[in-house]
Amino acid sequence: MSTGNEKELEEKKTILQTEIIEKNYNQVKFIQFCLSKKPNGDDLNTWTLEELKSTVQEFISKNPKPDLNNQMENLNINNTANNYNDFQKDIEKMNVPSAEAPKKTQTIKIKCKVLEKSNLNDKKITVIIKNPKPVVTNLLSSNYVEYEVETKDMNWLVKRRYSDFEWLRQVLSKFNPGHMVPPLPSKKIGPRRFELDFISKRMKFLQKFIDDVMENEIFKASEPLKAFLSMSDKNQFLAKMKELASYLPSPYVNEYRTFDGEVEIDPPDEGDKEKYFVNITNYFKIQTQLFERMNSNFKTLHKNLTSSCYALNDIQRDFQTLHLLNVRVMMKDEITKAFEELGKFFKNWKRITYKQNEIFKTYLKDFFKFIGMECGSYTELIVKRNNLKNKFFEETKKLNATKERLWAGGDPSKWEIIDNYNNIDIVHLKSDKMYAFSKMCTQETNHVINLGNTLGFYNRRNMQELKKLMKKNCNKYMNDLKIFTDNFYPTLTDSLTVYTSMQMFVNNYQPK
Repeated sequence: MSTGNEKELEEKKTILQTEIIEKNYNQVKFIQFCLSKKPNGDDLNTWTLEELKSTVQEFISKNPKPDLNNQMENLNINNTANNYNDFQKDIEKMNVPSAEAPKKTQTIKIKCKVLEKSNLNDKKITVIIKNPKPVVTNLLSSNYVEYEVETKDMNWLVKRRYSDFEWLRQVLSKFNPGHMVPPLPSKKIGPRRFELDFISKRMKFLQKFIDDVMENEIFKASEPLKAFLSMSDKNQFLAKMKELASYLPSPYVNEYRTFDGEVEIDPPDEGDKEKYFVNITNYFKIQTQLFERMNSNFKTLHKNLTSSCYALNDIQRDFQTLHLLNVRVMMKDEITKAFEELGKFFKNWKRITYKQNEIFKTYLKDFFKFIGMECGSYTELIVKRNNLKNKFFEETKKLNATKERLWAGGDPSKWEIIDNYNNIDIVHLKSDKMYAFSKMCTQETNHVINLGNTLGFYNRRNMQELKKLMKKNCNKYMNDLKIFTDNFYPTLTDSLTVYTSMQMFVNNYQPK
């Protein structure tokens, strides 16, 4: 909603141009400062003229005037200091030890429940997210955006909103422990979530999410996914959502479900495997931070390129105006032609910059953002594994302390032994501590053993999911980067053609 007329809007732009941009203040820092003052503070229309003036002055008072020369030196544009050794020092500061893979151990197979395949497992299924539509539930306001979800080959067409995708991700994680569930774009609040550009970008990430889900045969066999894709009646789907959301998964791996009724586990030891998981945890924590910072810088670069396009457009118009002005007043043909050629030059520069910006945004910026989101999804899996590890060793320590106390008491009748005493050698029980420990606190001991098996399963699954993620990044995402370079390269040759044409015009000028 606009807070002023067109004249006031131009005054606001002038203030920002003269006080922030031309004085070389950090524009990203200024935008962050505005966002700290009010929601959607990066939208010029949310500020009155007086509010903007006050905010600009407050920002200037809190930030020293930048020295452009120092800024350029800090960028190290012509500095060779940014070599391999400097980057190596940065990594050393992060305190990330080498993450060698743990030694192979004997894999154990445990019986579990059988997962029945669904009709989604029979063939490769294509799911398309399309036709986003804001849904109006209040007077003149849209509450959410609804997307059509079409499952080809099954003739299913349903309408789903973002919160439905959130529900699907949550229940897939609950129904399929140990499996990395693909990421979703973050939730957006405020009126901007209904803008076409944002909706288009969100739909792109929702499509990536559902594509990755459909690559997992375990997910395809799960009841939540089939309900999400097939149930077109909203009331029935809401009832199914409520029912499945109340599902409480078992903490024990023998209650999990696989197609062959078996799960593989690794011993839950604390040796080199534990060191490996500590290193991997640190690695993904730091990598996530780096991707977040990179995404922020990509966002800034995209905004700056967009601003450059506007500036180039204005320069082009000015040169065209100068050309027409000189034609009217009959200046020398050389001057008139020069203005005309400069106008064409800046027009082509704008065209090329715009195209490069769109390619960068589509194939590079969003690419790295999604990789960062996937790092977050894998980190969720590591956190679950680490929490389970802490629980297992805490309860093991607690159980051992209880057994020590019972052993010290010397009364087997209080040792919570479930076995029939007729099958136990009482003399042996009282004299052999290890044997006594194996018989006492039967229920608690079985609980800890089952937790250990579940931890072993998570150890195994975490390493399998990591290998799968890395392989996917090397294949699918390298292909995305190839698409980026294939699209970006022609703009460079186009630039060379434009610059060459301008150079030929200048070189062919003959003074008179």
